[in-house]
Amino acid sequence: MWRSPNIQASWNYERQMNMGFLYGIAPTLDELYPDENDPRAAGAQKKEAYEREMAFYNCTPQTSAFTLGLAASMEEQYAADRENFNPETINAVKTSLMGPLSGVGDSFFQGTGPPDRFWSGHLSGTAGQRSGPHSGYDHLHRPLCAGHMVCR
Repeated sequence: MWRSPNIQASWNYERQMNMGFLYGIAPTLDELYPDENDPRAAGAQKKEAYEREMAFYNCTPQTSAFTLGLAASMEEQYAADRENFNPETINAVKTSLMGPLSGVGDSFFQGTGPPDRFWSGHLSGTAGQRSGPHSGYDHLHRPLCAGHMVCR
């Protein structure tokens, strides 16, 4: 949970938020593929998992925790049963969730929330409250930060 807010900490134009996604799922991969018994076999499996999670990823940050948790669960299933689980489905599910979750997340967190919050700040200011303009800004950022933590 505490790693998911950093999903936008590293951006690139080729694969967008993939490094932030890998940062969020890395503890799960490290737990699934320890280097204790056979360093070569476990290291190769961990490297394969890291490369798999470095695929293109771009989604609304507030809704990315769902995809992150689902990918971690699928990685656990693949680590437990490598013969009967196709690892390509992990990226297929991530890719199929990017659009719908971005549509919901963008319309709520960036489309609906900010105008409503600034409007309430404007109304406060016109009603004679000196903190009106500042409250619009505060009403915008506090719920977004809280939304990050709740959704993740």
